[in-house]
Amino acid sequence: MSALPTMNEALERLWEPVGVLLRDATVSEVLINGPSEVWVERHGCLERASEAFSSSATLEAALLAAAQWAGRPFDDQRPILETQLPDGSRLEAVLPPLCAQGPIVAIRRFSKAKMDLGGLVERKTLSLAAASYLVQALEQRKNVVVCGGTGSGKTSLLSALAACLPRAERIVTIEDTRELCLDLPHVVALEARPADDRGQGQVGIRELLRATLRLRPDRIVVGEVRGAEALDLVQAMNTGHGGSLTTVHASSCVGALRRLETMALMGDVGIPLHALRAQVAAAVQLVAHIERQSDGSRHVLSISRLKPMEGASDYRLVEVFCRARDGRLCCRPHRPSGGST
Repeated sequence: MSALPTMNEALERLWEPVGVLLRDATVSEVLINGPSEVWVERHGCLERASEAFSSSATLEAALLAAAQWAGRPFDDQRPILETQLPDGSRLEAVLPPLCAQGPIVAIRRFSKAKMDLGGLVERKTLSLAAASYLVQALEQRKNVVVCGGTGSGKTSLLSALAACLPRAERIVTIEDTRELCLDLPHVVALEARPADDRGQGQVGIRELLRATLRLRPDRIVVGEVRGAEALDLVQAMNTGHGGSLTTVHASSCVGALRRLETMALMGDVGIPLHALRAQVAAAVQLVAHIERQSDGSRHVLSISRLKPMEGASDYRLVEVFCRARDGRLCCRPHRPSGGST
């Protein structure tokens, strides 16, 4: 009698309609818009794929198996799934009737090839001078925020910067879904947990961040700040946890600071805006803005440092590096730019 297949084997069989894409090292993302429409991203550009599922039922079966493998609820009552596949790829899915054409799926591939700062310089994501500047800032325990849009390369830049942290220090990483795999001697990786099928057991980024402060971290790396945990991170950065890193979804350096404000206010602690703004300005020393271009390449558009507010009502930003028209990321004279830029 043949042995029963393992869950991983059964899962792979259900996903085999797009298996060739999931095994293709050139594919960074697989996007499924219903069973018969599949798109892939290669080198930053989207293209239609010929692969497809035979029906909505087969696609839903694959999604249900992924949810069961990860222990995540996924049904008519909880029609949004955020989880990982066995290879570490991040999966987001939405079930009908929230989407008319059938289940919608986005799979962000897990890259086994770690991109370091040298690799990003080779790809012209940023200049050698800019990379050196960021590394020196981390050596000086400056807190750095990476901002950009969806798919802009925030996590890749964050991972490359985190890999430069001192090997003698204790690094604690906090993520919704684990993507950071740092080749450092002393890394503690924490991952948030959603509620179970009874709505219990949820552990969010904020709870993990608060626990981290009692785990003796030398550096804290938060994959992405999305909610009220922004307040806890800002306070941690202001109370001895220098040299920490995070990403924020924003379209400019000053926009990242504004977003940190908004999310920190979700903490509902009654801090006046001017006091909160002063805390953010004191906590964050550098903001790097990265974006994906129309040709699929990722580029750091600017790196700005914050000056102390010193009684000012808004952030005082100095753009240290900016991308010139020829694409180079150039050092520029320290010229303050106000919060309206």
